[in-house]
Amino acid sequence: MKTDYFEFGAGEDRIWCAADRAAEAAEDRPVVVITPGYERTSRDALTLARYLVLNGFDTVRFDARNSVGLSHGEMARYTLSGLANDIEAVLQRVRQSGRGPSRIAVLALSLSNRALIRCLARTPGLVSIAVSIVGVVDARHTIGKVAGEDVFGGFARGERYGTKKLLTQEIDWDHFIGDAIAAGLESLEGSIEEARRVSVGRWASIVTEKDEWTDARHQDRFLAALGGECRAERVVIEGAGHKIWKNPRTAHLSMLETIRILHEHFFQRSVSDAEISRPDMTEIVELNRAERRVTCGSGLAPAGFAEVTEC
Repeated sequence: MKTDYFEFGAGEDRIWCAADRAAEAAEDRPVVVITPGYERTSRDALTLARYLVLNGFDTVRFDARNSVGLSHGEMARYTLSGLANDIEAVLQRVRQSGRGPSRIAVLALSLSNRALIRCLARTPGLVSIAVSIVGVVDARHTIGKVAGEDVFGGFARGERYGTKKLLTQEIDWDHFIGDAIAAGLESLEGSIEEARRVSVGRWASIVTEKDEWTDARHQDRFLAALGGECRAERVVIEGAGHKIWKNPRTAHLSMLETIRILHEHFFQRSVSDAEISRPDMTEIVELNRAERRVTCGSGLAPAGFAEVTEC
């Protein structure tokens, strides 16, 4: 796998990206943009990228601003509206690389799914297909499950939470909650309303049977609200919870489903599990080790990815 590291934007607008492809691959392969889950970096998506590259796709991974990783900003200022802006900026950059929307997919992980919904509702025609894995459609419900209380309701009643950990990273909870409410990103109803304005050919939601942080009924309501021209589907990974990546078996199953869906959409053919190439985990370890040493763009970006920041 060959990877180009690059940045676009400047100063406080800087977004760090990694573009992956097979060394001898054709230049017109479909590209899958992988959005970072909460407190996750582009390096955390290396295994996903390797699966996709081995099975016929290029990928673009990126670090969100105001998050962990190499893009600008601090984790304490993380917001869903900011992530929605980042997803749109990266998708627009991919379009400028020469691929039309019919050759672009986007893969959302967990909380980034809510930001993706906003992005695609606000700017139609960016991608051909969206796939989510344990995608969040009701931020209030999910954050409440993680926090053990309805912090959105508490905030509306005047409670303030300050800076503390959400999972393992400290964020300004009042900034995060207030931004989500002001932007209309906190509720299931907001996701359903925006679903009606999403324009993609297909939306596939990969969910888990025992997800402790999302409600399958919410996912069904969101999918039902997607426009009539959109093929909507829900795929269930049995025996798994929200932290699907903690278990190699369920993580592998989620990637099999993702590749099956993408192959069917872009290449109009079904693939069996036996036909899907699986990465060598020792190679993933080596790729991860090498990427830990990367600090900024190489200065040589793929065609169309201009405004590279020099190291």
